[in-house]
Amino acid sequence: MKSKAVFLLIAMLVGPAALPERIQAADPNESPDAVAARQLAEQRLGVLRRAAASYEIRVGPNGATEAVLRPEPVLHWANQVRYSLDGATFIWTAGGRPHAMASFYSSTDEKNFRLLDHEFQSLSPGPLVAQRNGARVWAPTEPGVAMKPFPDAPAPAKTAALRLVQMRRLANEFTAIGFPYDSRSEDQWQLRLMPQPLYRYEVEEGELIDGALFAFAHGTDPDVIVVLEAGAGPESKWSYGLGRMCGLPLEVRLRDELIWKVPLCSVSSRPDPSLLYLTFYRRPIER
Repeated sequence: MKSKAVFLLIAMLVGPAALPERIQAADPNESPDAVAARQLAEQRLGVLRRAAASYEIRVGPNGATEAVLRPEPVLHWANQVRYSLDGATFIWTAGGRPHAMASFYSSTDEKNFRLLDHEFQSLSPGPLVAQRNGARVWAPTEPGVAMKPFPDAPAPAKTAALRLVQMRRLANEFTAIGFPYDSRSEDQWQLRLMPQPLYRYEVEEGELIDGALFAFAHGTDPDVIVVLEAGAGPESKWSYGLGRMCGLPLEVRLRDELIWKVPLCSVSSRPDPSLLYLTFYRRPIER
């Protein structure tokens, strides 16, 4: 009965024409329930990919340069505590640099995967413009992340492998916490630094020799983004920046010193498109 219910849910999601007449297990020992669950997960990921692909993002003066969506998510996640059934995080890049990050996930208490929240954070050093279905929906004019020198950091290493070791160590010097609705509340959760960077990059123009995006997560749901970059040239140094992927209050400390604090975001059906971080709530899935 369980597998039948899952098949019906897949049919509701993608339509009967997309279902095979008979599901063949990849593993002869895989149960029908496991096969159905795997196929449902694949169908949902396809929905999330299509949601990301529905946005066109351009950067630079007058939106002169297209930022290209990387087709595979940098993270596929779920957050059972916040009732996010399934989510994926994508990035758009130009010239090697990530300019925008977005998470698409099932809305709170949305059981049938019919609605998604679309959550965006600018990572661009300048303005960007996002369009969907021909309409401008997001247009921050300021840098998405304020980069600062990393205090007392070693000089960037000569090799990419050693720089990755350095970046992991630098990322571990941060700690992050989240709050349910009010940063004055005693109820809070410690966010977990994910051990691998979500994305690593080198800027093509040569202004950076290395960069990476790390995440502090609630479970596997990324809430805080840590940007680490090594500048090019003989005076190369490490710098860092912070961004949010959560509308709840957040705090970040570096070596126990509070360096970053953001409040609860207001929920609006029409968020201000100039915001560096914004969420479009409960958007219907487009077929």
